Amino acid sequence: MINIQNVSKKYGDVSVLKNIQFNVDKGKILAILGHNGAGKTTLIKCMMKLTKYSGKIDYDFAEKELYKNVSLQMQSSVFEEGARVYEICNLYKQLQNSDVDIDDLLNEFDLLPFKKANINSLSGGERQKLSVLLTLINKPKVIILMRLQQA
Repeated sequence: MINIQNVSKKYGDVSVLKNIQFNVDKGKILAILGHNGAGKTTLIKCMMKLTKYSGKIDYDFAEKELYKNVSLQMQSSVFEEGARVYEICNLYKQLQNSDVDIDDLLNEFDLLPFKKANINSLSGGERQKLSVLLTLINKPKVIILMRLQQA
């Protein structure tokens, strides 16, 4: 799905990534681990074309369709005050021009009973489920789950 070849990135004189190479294959799970400052976030920014780098990143899909095919899910999400579960799902569906059935997706994540609930009334685990669900609305080919480490 994604082929990363000799990717390097510097911030000024500091080399953050140096000749990184790996493939993200269809149907596989890949973990990128490292201490704070190791370059994990920078690598994801490179993969998502959010920063300039040297090297090459190829995709099994047209690069102009990167954001249709790759979804990024951060560890924590912030939702608008007063937003309801179905409203935010429907907003994501419209923004991404998706044909997904929201009720089916809510049911798969055991969130259908909370369809009309205010997101702020959900437990932490339920909010996390909702965040992952929102990542899936556009039916991406690649999902990046990103956990930010605590300092």
